[in-house]
Amino acid sequence: MNKTICVVMPVYNVEKYIKTALDSLINQTYKNWICLCMDDGSNDNTFEVLKKYARLDKRFTVFSQNNQGVTKTLNTLLNKVQGDYLYYIDSDDYIHPQTFETLLAVMQKTDADIVECGIQIVHDEKPEEHFETFDIKTLPVEDITDMNIFLTKKTQKGCWINKVNKLYKWSKIKDLRFSENLSYEDDYFYATQISRLISKKSIVPKNLYFYRVNQTSMTHQVNFEKYQFAAISRIKLTYDFFIKQNKVPEIYLEDFKTDLVNDAYRMIVRKSLKKCKNKKLRKELFYTGSKFISQYIKERIIEPERLSAMKRLSMFFYSKNLYFLSRLLVFIA
Repeated sequence: MNKTICVVMPVYNVEKYIKTALDSLINQTYKNWICLCMDDGSNDNTFEVLKKYARLDKRFTVFSQNNQGVTKTLNTLLNKVQGDYLYYIDSDDYIHPQTFETLLAVMQKTDADIVECGIQIVHDEKPEEHFETFDIKTLPVEDITDMNIFLTKKTQKGCWINKVNKLYKWSKIKDLRFSENLSYEDDYFYATQISRLISKKSIVPKNLYFYRVNQTSMTHQVNFEKYQFAAISRIKLTYDFFIKQNKVPEIYLEDFKTDLVNDAYRMIVRKSLKKCKNKKLRKELFYTGSKFISQYIKERIIEPERLSAMKRLSMFFYSKNLYFLSRLLVFIA
């Protein structure tokens, strides 16, 4: 088997963790891979570490740029992809040594367009040092051919929204890119579009991807203004692409609409009112969000009647610019 796996890794200020991620690639039992690493304007020693690894192992190709954000960085790397398969890894995570061998073996066996494994959350800074070797042939595999089940939270299976724990046939998704308006919540729209491009997915219920809960990472450091802009854009983008263009089968449509209004509540109403500690910024976010929520309700992009009673009331006050009532109900709902 001589198929090439192209690994895409956006990198930013992970000097403390990047070696573990890179070593986990070097330790793969399947050796025919290449890794494209883009340093997105790190101000620590991350890029020096990358260059060192690239000198030692020619399978690593490293690039650097002024800070562009993760979405633009991903798209830049996707434009450079070569090979037969695509795999994403975050630069502060790592993978089991048999990850590539396992996912590729399952893909060859089932002829799936995507093969997904489980994710293990790692809470401490020290990675797992011992990995149990297993017989790939004994692993159970679930094959899915109805891709529409990934349109709603009620019917989704596996770790659907994550891009990082999957091996993709590059030929199937090579023309797809991340929406650069969605610097946050980008995985959702990317994953939902992928469900329309593929015909089969296989799931291996074994944790081969290790997701590090790193409080200093981009995932955990929320820029509330950028997050709100991305959330507002994602709701409209999802409506226009899937509902307005009739791309959701009737059997899934009601649940899809319910998910959409719940996401609007979670990302726009609740996120800023409950999580933002800066009072001045919180109010600014409220008045901006209120305008869009009111507009989306008026245009029937979202349907508040699908929410639970307390969420519906909170969204009503939010849309009417009633800050204190809306915030009070967010904590109760």
